[in-house]
Amino acid sequence: MKQYKIKVELIGLDESCYRVIVVDENLTMNDLHTVIQTAMGWNNSHLYEFVTPEGIRIVGYMDDDVSNEVDATKLTISDVYTNTNKLTYIYDFGDWWEHNIEIKE
Repeated sequence: MKQYKIKVELIGLDESCYRVIVVDENLTMNDLHTVIQTAMGWNNSHLYEFVTPEGIRIVGYMDDDVSNEVDATKLTISDVYTNTNKLTYIYDFGDWWEHNIEIKE
């Protein structure tokens, strides 16, 4: 099974804060969210989304009124990686913890 090395970097801090993780290609984006939660020390108590460079939002909670959203449980990492290797991950829409995600092989 193929794996990806992924760099997750929290942005907006004075000093660099990042983790490098290795995950299986068949994990869903929701699974990736769970891995990031563990790696970054978050407690998985807030909403999240991944955003592609094209503005497509990959979300854990679907809003029926929004057309540019995709369900995070329906896409795998390899589905996303075929289109881009960079994403933004936002956790906690109140505190707005923004991360740069770079998918490497």
